[in-house]
Amino acid sequence: MVTFWRQSGINIVLYLDDGISMSSSQELCSYQSAFVKDSLLQAGFLVNEDKSNFKPIQKVEWLGLMWNSLDYSLSIPDRRVQNCLDTLSKLFDKLPKITARQLAQFTGKIISMGPVIGNVSRLMTRQCYMLIESRYSWDSYLKFDSSHLFLQELVFWSTHLHDLNNRVLNSYSKTHAIVFSDASSVAAGAICSFDNEDQYFHSNFSKFECAESSTWRELKAIEEALYSFKHQLSGKSVKILTDSQNCLNIYRYHLDSKVVER
Repeated sequence: MVTFWRQSGINIVLYLDDGISMSSSQELCSYQSAFVKDSLLQAGFLVNEDKSNFKPIQKVEWLGLMWNSLDYSLSIPDRRVQNCLDTLSKLFDKLPKITARQLAQFTGKIISMGPVIGNVSRLMTRQCYMLIESRYSWDSYLKFDSSHLFLQELVFWSTHLHDLNNRVLNSYSKTHAIVFSDASSVAAGAICSFDNEDQYFHSNFSKFECAESSTWRELKAIEEALYSFKHQLSGKSVKILTDSQNCLNIYRYHLDSKVVER
């Protein structure tokens, strides 16, 4: 059926028995919606009218997400956000006596919000998962002290969950400049390519900087390169190419959590 609809020019996707279709105008959407419903009936299917909506709308919950075509954004429904915060509040009330099962219930809710929150959902639950993996059993109390980093993650989510609950889908812009960066144990270098012209940056690390981790040095190379080319890059969309996967994850976290000024 999906193949037939798509061959008929309808933009539609089906996940198990839950589908959604989008059109460029209300009139076209109404026509295509009627076409889909009529073809289902002709094929012998029984349409569940109570759980179906064949009228064009611009904001709909589908697969646990709110799809908004007015501003082209995704968000987590308020009921899911509140449920997650309620679970977090219960964890705070039970501290320090919480079980691995209780903590896993909370972290699972955060991970399920990944399509909207992004990589920060995994980056800011790592300490929670490390603590869960230290369990003796699912229902035994976890052992930790007041300085454990997972407590900072719980505070982070209680503070920022609402702020992170939005992902705009139409924010892509064409790349105006590309920065290639790399770092060794003693130095950093980069090439900035824009307007068919290449500019170069090179800097030696200090004794203190040489003692830092390879990820730190790769991040420092990116930072120094962007600062060096700041006048050429001002107001432009920039693509950064690095051979460090750790750097990529760290920058994604900062962008997703809106820490870095764009």
